[in-house]
Amino acid sequence: KATGEVTVAVENGTAVAGLALRVADQLAAEQFRVSSFGNAGRQAVARTVIYDHSGGNAPLARSRLAELFPGSLVLTGTGTSTADFVVLLGRDFAGGV
Repeated sequence: KATGEVTVAVENGTAVAGLALRVADQLAAEQFRVSSFGNAGRQAVARTVIYDHSGGNAPLARSRLAELFPGSLVLTGTGTSTADFVVLLGRDFAGGV
């Protein structure tokens, strides 16, 4: 799948208000389809994590997300997300993208 064909959910795992919305807008500008954004269940996440729920069907999108969030962990998703990717923003995220 190409970037514009995958869905991405953004979860803010920090105490920075509005961070998920800002990142969602930036991802949309990168041609990703943002399916949802908001606060994560906890706001003390140390490191940004990208969960890949695409089943390996979106290697280009996975690579691009890893480039946009340098230093993040990229893991195979094991949850029940309906999005192809979930980006959990941590305190290490300096507002790049």
